Amino acid sequence: MSPAKYRPRDIARRTGLSTHRLAMQVDRGILRLSEDDIEANGTGTCRRYTAATVRKAALLHALMQAGLQPKAAGRVDEQIHRATVTPGDLIVADRNGVAEITSSYRPSTNAAVVLDVGTLFAELDRSLAAA
Repeated sequence: MSPAKYRPRDIARRTGLSTHRLAMQVDRGILRLSEDDIEANGTGTCRRYTAATVRKAALLHALMQAGLQPKAAGRVDEQIHRATVTPGDLIVADRNGVAEITSSYRPSTNAAVVLDVGTLFAELDRSLAAA
């Protein structure tokens, strides 16, 4: 696993998710940390995150920006995080956070969000590699 080297401000800069909202989503259990992420260990220190958690945070933010409530976005985030995503893949999610990854979307009345996750992750990975 990649080392936990990304600070909250790194995530904010790369995803648009504010440091305050990031902390709130982690504290509420909506964005679940991995065992490789490092908790703050006192005043003047901050959490450090792995690249995988930065990806999860970016997806969570994009889903909330698309209109999902935080808990539903967190459910989608957990489902997608376990999947292999390739360029061109889309996430199709309903308002309750039930999602699927597909490369071809057919309009559905149940879909609340259709998000190009392949492009989102590819752009984020390029940004992280440049760091």
